[in-house]
Amino acid sequence: MIADGQVYSGGVPTAPYVDRIMDAIPDPQPGDVIKYDDIINAIGEPIAENRLRTIYAAYRRRLEHEREFVVVNLRNVGYMVADPANRVTVAAKMVDGGCRRIQKGARIAANTDRRGLTDEARKQCDYLTRVNAQLIGIARTQARILELPEPKLTPKLTRSSPLATE
Repeated sequence: MIADGQVYSGGVPTAPYVDRIMDAIPDPQPGDVIKYDDIINAIGEPIAENRLRTIYAAYRRRLEHEREFVVVNLRNVGYMVADPANRVTVAAKMVDGGCRRIQKGARIAANTDRRGLTDEARKQCDYLTRVNAQLIGIARTQARILELPEPKLTPKLTRSSPLATE
């Protein structure tokens, strides 16, 4: 690929564009919205839509890796740096999605005809089925939140209390 008069065999690097964005938006904070228009203005030159998506992804990765931000997409607006509550929501969705994928993979493995499998593939099938069974077991036996009754407060007896005996 040719860009800026130079030939790149692995594609045009995104780092220079991401550096421009980082310079233009130097210190986003949790809760801040970074609009697509601000990113495009920071790049400072016309870019094809596919290339722009690649740059957006590289920018998000940089924020996530260097600053440990969680970046949430705001459709047709831009990105938001997640505040603590949004971080937990993102984490919950990721875990939930991961569990669903494990269950689907285990279901595929369990429904696979094992007659034509090698010993190694059969062991892998068994492992996938066991992992799913363990997840189900954990989910069913996880600690439940107990609602404890309010403690009954008894009056503290002192020498001056009428209930105190000498």
